[in-house]
Amino acid sequence: MLSAAHVTKKHWLNATRLKLYLFAGVVGFLIMTGGIISRSNLVNPHGFQILSDFSVFWSASRLALTGIPEAAYTPSALHQIVQTIAPDGGSAYGWF
Repeated sequence: MLSAAHVTKKHWLNATRLKLYLFAGVVGFLIMTGGIISRSNLVNPHGFQILSDFSVFWSASRLALTGIPEAAYTPSALHQIVQTIAPDGGSAYGWF
């Protein structure tokens, strides 16, 4: 049987804490998003583009979707597509 003290005990996650956690999460998200957006063309301090490692996979799928999937195995064709999305991205690495 439950005692009176146990029944009246409130749950630790009350409305005040829930609002505080939500506020902290939103502030953290805004700080991180602002940091990413404030970077020029998503370039890190060393001059390399952020998230550029996915560009070669996107380029290979783009070639496949345009009807020339065999071009995805040609480094020069991959480099040409990568240059359309990241002109200063440097060289394209093969995905294969």
